[in-house]
This record gives sequence, C-alpha cells and structure tokens, in this order.
Amino acid sequence: MKNHHLTLSNEQLIQRVLSLETQLSEQKSVLNDNEKSLLKKDVQLNKKDALLTNKSDKIATLEEYIRYMTQQRFGASSENGRPTN
Repeated sequence: MKNHHLTLSNEQLIQRVLSLETQLSEQKSVLNDNEKSLLKKDVQLNKKDALLTNKSDKIATLEEYIRYMTQQRFGASSENGRPTN
C-alpha cells in the first residue's frame, strides 16, 4: 500500500513538473515577444530622436538667418555714421 501511495505521488509530481515546464515555456515566449517589441520601439525612438535633432538644427539655422536678415534690414547702416554736408 505504501508503494502505491508513492507511485501516485510521483505521478502527481511528474504532472506538476510538466505543468510548470509548460508555464515556463509560455512565459519565456511572452518575454521573447516583449523583448522584440521593445527592440522595435527602441528603433522607432532612435529614428524619432534623429528626426527631432535634424528639425532642431533647421530651427537654429532659420533663427540665425532671421537674426541676420533683421540686422541687415533694421540694423545701423554705415551711411548713418557719416556727417551730412
């Protein structure tokens, strides 16, 4: 009788181990999917970061151009410093 109890217990343990192995495999699959998703998002973020840097550079260039053009249009000219006859 005692051996029969151990046999059932061993079978239950085997089933439990198999169940846990299945759960572990499923969790590994989910983690793998999540890792792939994170890598894709990293690529997207890097592209957007590069695009943002490019746009920031263009804005800085345009601001500098506006300052230059404003100075050319409204700044003191060399003729204003000459005495009039």
